[in-house]
Amino acid sequence: MLHIYILSSRFRCFEPDVCRIWQQHLLDHFFYDMENKMAVSHDVFVQWRGVLAAYDEGLAKNDAVLAGALWRNVFKASEDVDIVKLAMIVSFMRRTLNKLDAMDDMMIMQAKLEFSSPDMEKELVAKKSKALEDTRPTQVKVKQGKK
Repeated sequence: MLHIYILSSRFRCFEPDVCRIWQQHLLDHFFYDMENKMAVSHDVFVQWRGVLAAYDEGLAKNDAVLAGALWRNVFKASEDVDIVKLAMIVSFMRRTLNKLDAMDDMMIMQAKLEFSSPDMEKELVAKKSKALEDTRPTQVKVKQGKK
């Protein structure tokens, strides 16, 4: 579903008529395959709609929200999740979507793309965030009230 979501996100950049056709064909193939594997595909469709909303919200808001969506959908909300792997998938999604955004529509339609591995994000995820460099405690002013 993650790869289908990434492709669907890029398809939304196509012209509206073209977008609908490509999204429909991708979903048709996905659900035909699922029907072959499952007796009831309605549950998967409902799950797909939830995945769309959760990933879109994460992409629109921030990495923490996206990580939460991935944690629920990829890692089944496991308490034992490897935080580094989760961060690698967040980075993978953002990098892959940026790469697809830069591609010409015809390149995508002709399937001239290749997904990389989230493992390629390990070095980036291991870097210390610049936001953590200034670790001085902030001054908090407490307003004194009347007793």
